[in-house]
Amino acid sequence: MTRLRGRLPVVLLAGFGTLVGLGLLEGGARIAAVREERREGRLDRDLSSLKVPAPGSSVTLGQIIRRSDNPRIVYELRPRLDVVFQGARMTTSDAGFRGRDVAAPKSPDAYRMIGIGDSYMFGQGVADEETYLARLPGLINNSRPGERVETVNLAVPGFNTAMEVELLRARAAALEPDLVLIEIVGNDLDLPNFLWNTVDPWTPRRSFLFDFVRGRVTATGGLAEAPHEGEGTATTFLRDTAHVPAQYASMVGLPAFESSLRALSAFGRDRRIPILAVTHGVWFEDAMIKALAVEGIPVLLLRPALRQRARALGAPDYARSPLALSPADLHPSALGHEAVAEELAEWIRSTRPGP
Repeated sequence: MTRLRGRLPVVLLAGFGTLVGLGLLEGGARIAAVREERREGRLDRDLSSLKVPAPGSSVTLGQIIRRSDNPRIVYELRPRLDVVFQGARMTTSDAGFRGRDVAAPKSPDAYRMIGIGDSYMFGQGVADEETYLARLPGLINNSRPGERVETVNLAVPGFNTAMEVELLRARAAALEPDLVLIEIVGNDLDLPNFLWNTVDPWTPRRSFLFDFVRGRVTATGGLAEAPHEGEGTATTFLRDTAHVPAQYASMVGLPAFESSLRALSAFGRDRRIPILAVTHGVWFEDAMIKALAVEGIPVLLLRPALRQRARALGAPDYARSPLALSPADLHPSALGHEAVAEELAEWIRSTRPGP
């Protein structure tokens, strides 16, 4: 008993010293995290530790993308993937877009539609053949004699409009598009949250020291998923040019969106390629419609048709219908992509110019 009492101060002192040491390490980890976040965002830090996923494996977003050589594209899909992403099989071509490769040069009888967008058009949560772009040829083919419609899905989860237009310009020469379809979503003015995420160094809900240790032990990174439509705040999906890294400042906000549409419109005029837009609905709808009208880009607003389809299925709205993956994840389900494809096919048949 006397021996135990004699050791008690030492034990208490050691315990106190350990707590103080852990507190200092935690504080240092928080300071380092803030500095690193401000310096480079999440992309450089997380992608460098991720390996090419094995065929058939379940993957996160970070495992299917890689850094792009083009600073305005920022990142792109890895080529030659065959994995499970968000619960559905996803493959990428040798050229690094979703689905199978297309012929190069293009076949004389091919009418090639190129889609640019983010996770909605990409088809987050559905298989390759279930996306609305994959379904379109079956709905449009045979509408004109001697023509074979084919589609290329250049959409990438998390892209904003500036990234989408830049990717199209980089790939257009090889893909030879006859029509370009752009999908506009609610976070197209924002910097995707896996590029930049504001760090709150005062939060008690997270141990930065634990995150540091886990990041060195595991290689999953923090790039888990694309932003969900309607989620996030200004501190998560930044669109304030004063608070994003300098290299991304020209890619966020309404001016960047309008500038990207001007570039897209000029791209179409220079090459005599029609440009069409589609949207489920966005919070900046008035500004979007005005910007598209200025550039002469027709737009299909899907919201009324999808609401009508949802009610026909017995649901009060799109979010609570089988057309969406879930009320918390508004990405279209396989049934939702089928509905979008049908609406698009009818609209494109009446909108695109003649042969």
